[in-house]
Order: sequence, then structure tokens, then C-alpha cells
Amino acid sequence: MSHLVMWQSYADQMELNEDTEIHCLEFSSFRGDATVRSLFLKKISETQFQLSVQLAIPLAHTEVAEREVDEYDNYIDPEEIDGEQVRTQLGDYWVGYDFEHYPDENNIFEFADFSSLGIDKWLKQNDWIMMAEITPGEEIS
Repeated sequence: MSHLVMWQSYADQMELNEDTEIHCLEFSSFRGDATVRSLFLKKISETQFQLSVQLAIPLAHTEVAEREVDEYDNYIDPEEIDGEQVRTQLGDYWVGYDFEHYPDENNIFEFADFSSLGIDKWLKQNDWIMMAEITPGEEIS
């Protein structure tokens, strides 16, 4: 199955206004401070879609978050930090379920056709891999 058919098939199954995390990449501005940016696909109508880059809002840096240990002295991942439920560790941070647009809410690409050349251009401007290298529907952390 070609990647365009795979993308269109995935998008056809999305609900209207569904905004789904489809890929993520780790970025590090300096050692010990890696963040993960996520690529989201939103279905804004039956024929129109949006791509956006979003950043999971960090709850705490992994080195400073308090963690309990089990009976074998292994660290236990936190379930909550400051009253917020922890989703996972992304890069060097524990994150919850809230995201914010990166670098701002204007960084979106709207399109109707998954073969649009503008998609890969927009992905490249955001330091992302090409669309053909992303498999929609794969499990994200």
C-alpha cells in the first residue's frame, strides 16, 4: 500500500474535529534537556485537514521529580505530579495530557490532498522527517 493511500485511509477513519498525535521527535537544545515535539493531524472537514506541531506541557524534569522506590530499589514512575496525571516520560520530562502549539498557534498547515508538495516543505521547515517516513496509526509513547 502506498504511503498516500495509507494516509488517506487513516484520515477517512477520523472523526470530524479529531486532533490526533501521529508522530513525535526528540529535540535537544543542550545535553540533559531534551524535549519531544509531536505532530498532530486534525480533520477539520470531510475534505480538509491540518498538520500542527505541539509540545506536551512538562510537569517536571525527570531529575528533580520525586519518585518512590519499590522493594528492589527500582524507581517507580510517578502517577501524578502536583495533582496532574502523568501520561509518560518524553525526553527529559514527565508530561501530562495537555499540549500547546509549537512555536505558536499559527504554525499549522492546512490541505485537502495528501499528495500536496506543501506538506513535506512544511514538515522540513519544522525540522521534521518527510511524510513518507511516517506511518499514521502507529503507537506513540
